Amino acid sequence: MNSPLTDKWLDKGGSIWQEIDGQTWVYQDKYGNVVRYPDGYPDFSPYEVQHVDVPDLKGNHRLGPSGDFGKANALAPKGAADLEVNTWHHHQNGVTMQEVPKDIHSRFTHRGGVSNIRNKCL
Repeated sequence: MNSPLTDKWLDKGGSIWQEIDGQTWVYQDKYGNVVRYPDGYPDFSPYEVQHVDVPDLKGNHRLGPSGDFGKANALAPKGAADLEVNTWHHHQNGVTMQEVPKDIHSRFTHRGGVSNIRNKCL
């Protein structure tokens, strides 16, 4: 499972439930933010500022021209991400980068895009 550990999540005041399809876990933090985990991966689309498809991602967080964040910034339709408050999320498809709030990205822990890219499990 690529989602947060159940015990830790509940200890932090969050709640967890499963959608009626029985396939998708849903996590709500103590502030009321909700992230679905279809197929075990986080769906950050409700919090997305922008997204961009980036060829040849490496699974890193570098800002230089050859780094994943640098490439995403260069190709982003709304311009470079505001990395003071947001971050780039590597989507599990290995191509898409999503600009999402840092607090949401870090609070809703996960494995996915970076792991898949580094392990070539796409």
